[in-house]
Amino acid sequence: MPLKLGCQTFGWAAYASQFGSSFSYRQVLAEVAKAGLVGVDMTGGFFEQMPDPETVKRECDELGLRLVCFSAGIDDLETARRKMECLQVTGGTALMVGGGYLGPGADPEAVFARLVRACEKMVALSREMRIPAGFHNHLGCVVETPEQIERFLSETEIGWCPDLGHMASAGGNPMALLEKWAHRVVHCHLKDSVLDERGRHVRFCELGKGNAGIDIAACLRILEAAGFSGWACVEQDNTTVTPYTDQKWNYEYLEGLGYGEALSGGERGAE
Repeated sequence: MPLKLGCQTFGWAAYASQFGSSFSYRQVLAEVAKAGLVGVDMTGGFFEQMPDPETVKRECDELGLRLVCFSAGIDDLETARRKMECLQVTGGTALMVGGGYLGPGADPEAVFARLVRACEKMVALSREMRIPAGFHNHLGCVVETPEQIERFLSETEIGWCPDLGHMASAGGNPMALLEKWAHRVVHCHLKDSVLDERGRHVRFCELGKGNAGIDIAACLRILEAAGFSGWACVEQDNTTVTPYTDQKWNYEYLEGLGYGEALSGGERGAE
């Protein structure tokens, strides 16, 4: 089955934090559906608001949505298990995990070693629950630069959740990294980045509006050629207008690339 395209919801949480507002998970789901998207990668603290998985699935079904992914800390196996249990009910396909962040004065090698050990435990849980776990490369952690991503993927067995924007903002070439490591991808975050005149990260933005050289269409073609059949979800951490308005733009951008069926969760990808 070809890849499918969805929406990641951290933008709503970031917007609420910036402006001192709040969103219920139900409002977020309704706005995702209104934007035309089907697959939901529910990140941003909304999990704790949710009732039992069966109720969540019914609510998603009523909106024409499918809850496909949650996120968890690499060290938090208890929460990861709870979220995997929910994904088993909702038809989820992956758990995104993150960690390995560098605090003040931290030894990068020690942090990396702890991260590798934590990944081993998460892989065991993933196999038990039959929900793939994918590690998310991120600015500010020990899996940030192209070299760090290469090392991490070489020294671990865990799946990969490539974040195109974080890769580009850290000086990487998303297309080149995907060409080599697409076989490890279990979930993906589509993102665009704005850099300053020195090539330093400024903010994330709507797809197609960045200047970091991310070719979204090329990245999707690479995933398709590798046989990836999971979900690639648009994550926009920084809001330009509102989370809904920005995701509506992203939907229309991807539709313009020929991915209408993938956006609807259909079985055909780009035409």
